[in-house]
Amino acid sequence: LIAVQSVAPSLDQPLLVLVGSGLASLLLFRWFLMVLSSAVGSVLLCYCGLALLHGQGVLDAAGWIEHRAGLVNGAWALMAIAGFLAQLIMGRRRHRQAVAEDEIDEAEPVSPATRYYRQAG
Repeated sequence: LIAVQSVAPSLDQPLLVLVGSGLASLLLFRWFLMVLSSAVGSVLLCYCGLALLHGQGVLDAAGWIEHRAGLVNGAWALMAIAGFLAQLIMGRRRHRQAVAEDEIDEAEPVSPATRYYRQAG
């Protein structure tokens, strides 16, 4: 609502904003989760790698990050984007293979549960 009012101050329709944002979240749910998991994984990988190098005495991690904050942020962003793209490509490839093997119908979503368990009913 705040973002909509900053763009159009005269528009005061919280129901329209709620419905619109709900529909957007339904459509983009899978991508949001892929971006979130990729970003969290990248942060953990960066911090764990720096902690490992600092613990081994190879690198003074705090001093190195202090002088190269932009490099660390850029590496994190590149790893997050690469992780998102890898998840996207692997998901599409898995879906195409399943369709090619006629395991699932074209309209069915691919998930490990549909592959290993039969549908109730």
